Amino acid sequence: MRKTFLFCASILLSACVTTREDINLKFDGIRTNAIFQKGVVEKDVPLQKTPAVVLIHTFGGWQDQTTPPLASALNKAGISTLEMRYFKDERGQIPAPALASTVFGALQYLASRPDINPDAIGIGGFSFGANLSLMAASEKFTKQWGGGFKYAAHAPIYPPCWLNSQIMQGKRTISGMGYVVFDEQAFEKWNGSPIKIFAAELDDYDDRDPDACADLVSKLSPSVQRNFDIKVYKGATHGWNLPRDLTFYVPYACKGKGCDNRMLRNPAVKDENIRDVTEFFKRTLVSK
Repeated sequence: MRKTFLFCASILLSACVTTREDINLKFDGIRTNAIFQKGVVEKDVPLQKTPAVVLIHTFGGWQDQTTPPLASALNKAGISTLEMRYFKDERGQIPAPALASTVFGALQYLASRPDINPDAIGIGGFSFGANLSLMAASEKFTKQWGGGFKYAAHAPIYPPCWLNSQIMQGKRTISGMGYVVFDEQAFEKWNGSPIKIFAAELDDYDDRDPDACADLVSKLSPSVQRNFDIKVYKGATHGWNLPRDLTFYVPYACKGKGCDNRMLRNPAVKDENIRDVTEFFKRTLVSK
């Protein structure tokens, strides 16, 4: 079935100078709301093309406010942002595989705008959003849904690396989770764009193994490994930038053994990560 996408904001000149727009996307039969914010550009140059980044919240929903601080930093650096709003809170959760195609609807939308450089669009997200930003690097998905475009950089922020490693090795069942819907070839080839993982040293999803993300990368082919970089924040847990501390049981946490997942606020790591992610996208997108 032919994939289509719609958007509610005009892409005429008048829309290009708007700093914030509420967007409604429809792609692959799925409607998604999003917020577009234009990166800071020189005055009186309304059609200046900027890089852009798609940002995706955690499994707690867009109400967790994980994406706005990063979006603000990117906008100040001259990078436009599209913050996806898949669901408000945990009561409306949608599994990441069901939304895999929609991140390419976001890519196509941004690439269609006259104020965005279509060759300089990145993607980043937190936890659930990190999973989607990794999935977006699949060559298979890019060819299937990208419409001739691909993401130029990926920033997964505290992804459950052990879980993603199982998926990317083509595991059909995962302890504590059950059946995986992706086919075994989904991650045999990658889009070739740079990927930087920003990980927590004490992430309970990874059984507090600071090398879990390095282990994920080590299981990929050498040609793919060279596209990866990893930063591990010492003393940080999963969800370091959430508005409140949380602890809850996750059956596939602790590398599939099941355990309580602690998400403890860490303002210092939050601020450092915003700077790091902003610098990553400036380095990978702004010069394009």
